[in-house]
Amino acid sequence: MGILNFKKQGAMAVKNDGNNTSKKHTIMIVDDEVNQLSSLSSLLSGEYNVITAPGGIEALQYIQQMERPQDISLIISDLKMPGLTSVQFFEKVIPIIPKTIRIMLTAYTDPPAFMDSINKAKVYELLKKSFDPEGFLRSIRKAIQSAEQQKQKDGENQLLKQENKNLKNTVEELTKKLEEKEKDLTRIYDLTDRIAGRKEEQAHE
Repeated sequence: MGILNFKKQGAMAVKNDGNNTSKKHTIMIVDDEVNQLSSLSSLLSGEYNVITAPGGIEALQYIQQMERPQDISLIISDLKMPGLTSVQFFEKVIPIIPKTIRIMLTAYTDPPAFMDSINKAKVYELLKKSFDPEGFLRSIRKAIQSAEQQKQKDGENQLLKQENKNLKNTVEELTKKLEEKEKDLTRIYDLTDRIAGRKEEQAHE
């Protein structure tokens, strides 16, 4: 396959290609270039559920209205967009879906010039707008794999927390029972001492 290049077109509405349950992950693409949205959607929709948005404002509104925004595994956003830049968009998205992988697209050839902004948005990877489709897919698959590994790690941590909580509850329950047993033994010892004392008194009478 050749190099993908995009030309800016008119705006379009947020579009969801549907929730195909056979596809494990959902990717959101955010860009004000219609051709880019269409090309990337076509490239990715074979493997993923794809949501496209013509800008950061529309994408943010869509995410805020979702019942489960955390189902979005990855967001690809153009760096420069009207309304909200990619950095501004990601900064607003992070509190909502902090675990979602974030990728920026840029036509600029000097990443260090805006690296501070990229770091601020906690971007996973920066990709150029003109790219080899196969190389782009490899980058996306790698990012999705990273998301899966993080999800697995989070699941394991959550399981470990639950196991620790269960263990703590078990220890507390056993400790409580032991304390009750100790109190019972103390009462028995006291009763035994009183009985022994009475028998001794009776023996001296």
